[in-house]
Amino acid sequence: MESMDKEKITSDLINFFQTEFPAPDTELTDTSDLPSLFLIDSLRVLTTVIHLEQEFGVSLVESDINAEIFQNIDSLSNFVLTKLPS
Repeated sequence: MESMDKEKITSDLINFFQTEFPAPDTELTDTSDLPSLFLIDSLRVLTTVIHLEQEFGVSLVESDINAEIFQNIDSLSNFVLTKLPS
């Protein structure tokens, strides 16, 4: 598996959110407020967690999932970087 850097993770997550949860007329940046733009609910959190696990090979536990991590693409990317296998 090729190494992941923050730019690749951020790009993947932006693409994932735009594809999985389309929000027409919304520009998604790495600092966009995800809860307000996408009405993050438990199903969307679960969908995102599954994507992170499948795409990046990270393993999440319930205590990892909180509003701070799901605040924006930047916080999600930083979180994924901390969970990547070394």
